[in-house]
Amino acid sequence: MSAMCLKVLKRVGSIVYVNAQLIDTETGTNLWGDRFSHQTSSLLDLEDTMTRRFATTLNDKVIKASVRHEVGTLAGDGNPLDRRMRAMAADVAYPTQEKSAETRRQAEEGLLADPDNARLLALLAAVLISDVFNSWNLPDPAQVAAQVDRAEQLTKKAISLDYNTARAHYALGFVYRVRNNHSAALASFMEAFKIDSSMARALVQAANEKVFLGDPSGAIPLATHALQLSPSDRSIGVFYWVLGRAYFTMGNEYPNAIEWLQRSVNVRPNLWFVWVWLSAAHALNGNKDGAKDVRDEFMKRFEGWNLERIIGVYSKEQYQNPTLEAAKTELINGLRIAEFP
Repeated sequence: MSAMCLKVLKRVGSIVYVNAQLIDTETGTNLWGDRFSHQTSSLLDLEDTMTRRFATTLNDKVIKASVRHEVGTLAGDGNPLDRRMRAMAADVAYPTQEKSAETRRQAEEGLLADPDNARLLALLAAVLISDVFNSWNLPDPAQVAAQVDRAEQLTKKAISLDYNTARAHYALGFVYRVRNNHSAALASFMEAFKIDSSMARALVQAANEKVFLGDPSGAIPLATHALQLSPSDRSIGVFYWVLGRAYFTMGNEYPNAIEWLQRSVNVRPNLWFVWVWLSAAHALNGNKDGAKDVRDEFMKRFEGWNLERIIGVYSKEQYQNPTLEAAKTELINGLRIAEFP
């Protein structure tokens, strides 16, 4: 069991500084601590804002702590709870191809014992569709369509069992994105956020859909809000990526695009597409040497990728809309300036 301790440190004008600690009441261990600042003229506004921010920031922290405790005490007898907790344990870790495969394995085994578990159904769907976007765990490209179909079936089953399973709506948003139905994707991501207002990842993906729908400037405030809600999110690199591509797509904001895309590769270097857009942004901003440096690092990290393969990715259905055509053209131009092989 855990308890939250808050202490107002000081107030300077309209800015209030707050210290927060999460304590394990059974052991007295300090699980987490941080300091926050907020500009406000109203104590009610401060309370509301801080409550949302703590809830979002602590979400992963509490889950990780509870998962570590539960996994450490559960018997390895293959019961449904055991499998669900082990799938959660793999899922809350830093996202990698290996962790994704482990989460999938544990979720699959859990569903064999408990096929109507909405949370496991949503978790598996999210992993499957994430692998499609990251080009992970898919040795045969012919598997992609079938994997997207299965992810859709899993999300819809989860929603039918429990409509308020936010992660199912979140995963469904990605299914709609793959199928180039960006209005439906935006609605799904916003529904996930409506159900769980601490799910900053859903909000940032709604921002991403704004880019697809022709409103990159409208994506900026949504993504910024997501960052404020969950500044330590385990997917923070994706938050930075969404901001970077939004600025890139605006056409005259390459310095801002570089800033956010660089932040993304700093914390999530295993996302191939961020490196690509970063290199192109440098090239289009007149820094060919910087673009080539990023290209060289990309080629070291991602074997088998070249300009032809990148063009192939961005020729897929989900990218066939007028909004992205200009950005895609500039992306490829930038990669050619960077002399991608």
